[in-house]
Amino acid sequence: MITPNNSFLGTKLIDMTQTGNVAAAGDDSNIMTLPDGLLYKIKGIMAQVRNPSGASSGTHKLQILQNNEYIDYPNTRLILLSTTYDEYLYIKSYQLYGAAEEIPAAASDQFTILSNIITCSKEAGLTVRYDNDTDVTQTYDRIVVFIADVYKSVI
Repeated sequence: MITPNNSFLGTKLIDMTQTGNVAAAGDDSNIMTLPDGLLYKIKGIMAQVRNPSGASSGTHKLQILQNNEYIDYPNTRLILLSTTYDEYLYIKSYQLYGAAEEIPAAASDQFTILSNIITCSKEAGLTVRYDNDTDVTQTYDRIVVFIADVYKSVI
């Protein structure tokens, strides 16, 4: 948790873009791990995932999960975007865009999640997970970028 006792160190751009192919019915995950003694408060997220070229059925989805080694459910889903094989997935202007499913569903809840409640530390990082449940390989990059304020942890 960020308190007035934490020293603000600056703002950082964190690129968690996924490159490389994801086979049909496959997935890809990136894990954000922070150096000991730092806290990141996520101030914004931008994501864009093109639909898999040539797909004729299925869905694809993007999830942002909180990893926390101190709780029983270590991969708590913060955001889920899911859409059909022929649609893009994206996050912009504090809103989620996924034609099939968005969690959280309400635009006001999306704004709250995306703009001011995600805090990360060495013990509680983030995972970006892409699932390709279409009938073809996903060959496009999955672009995911976070903007974070960086603080020195107070112990």
